[in-house]
Amino acid sequence: MKYGTNEPLTTPRKTEPEPLRNFTLEQLKDFNGLNGDHDDDENQPIYISIDGIVFDVSSARKLYGKDGNYHIFAGHDATLCLATNSLDESDLDKFCLSNLTHGERDALYNWQTQFRYYKNYPIVGKLVSAPAPDPLPTFRKDDLEKDHGEPKISSTEVFVPPIHVVVNGKVYDVSYGGAPHYAKNMSYNLFVGKDASRALAKMSFDQSNLENPSIKDLSESELEVLNDWDKRFQKKGYRVVGLFPTC
Repeated sequence: MKYGTNEPLTTPRKTEPEPLRNFTLEQLKDFNGLNGDHDDDENQPIYISIDGIVFDVSSARKLYGKDGNYHIFAGHDATLCLATNSLDESDLDKFCLSNLTHGERDALYNWQTQFRYYKNYPIVGKLVSAPAPDPLPTFRKDDLEKDHGEPKISSTEVFVPPIHVVVNGKVYDVSYGGAPHYAKNMSYNLFVGKDASRALAKMSFDQSNLENPSIKDLSESELEVLNDWDKRFQKKGYRVVGLFPTC
């Protein structure tokens, strides 16, 4: 069975909610409700993070859209701003909260409660502020296949497990936006926890290419396809979390 390299670079908004995902700060910044001309666009969602939980506040565009009083929060982590009642841009995307007073912690809890239970803004994922490991670790096969559980939302946290896919010697965590393609029951899920380099280069779902992922005998054109997939993963913002020996 063949397939094309047509995994969409942007995912249109759907009526059904998409699977929970992880976000980097750079990815979150794209969800500010504006189009390429920096105009307000109802087709562009507005996401705000509070203490690492990412909410879709698109339904409150009058507040968080371009002309809204709180547009400053759109596409950012607003934790410190909300805790300290600040509209200062310098307080955005700050994660060291150890100096918050008891009253500020109460204020932050109240904002979280309001977003979740009173405003009922949908939770769309988790903001991961920690940088990628440096140096990158080398994964073994067992490392690839673990931790692929189901996303969960509890009363205290959002948990989005990693989704590992190897492409061209890099271990990508595609939970950073790729869940609609790679999560359980999705089209590309067979690549999860695997070295998908050979299968992608050959544009094939044949299981034998996953069981024997060697790229040594690939043709020049197949290597070009593989490199295109590598670039595509980078452009999508999938996070490189490790290295995997090629064979």
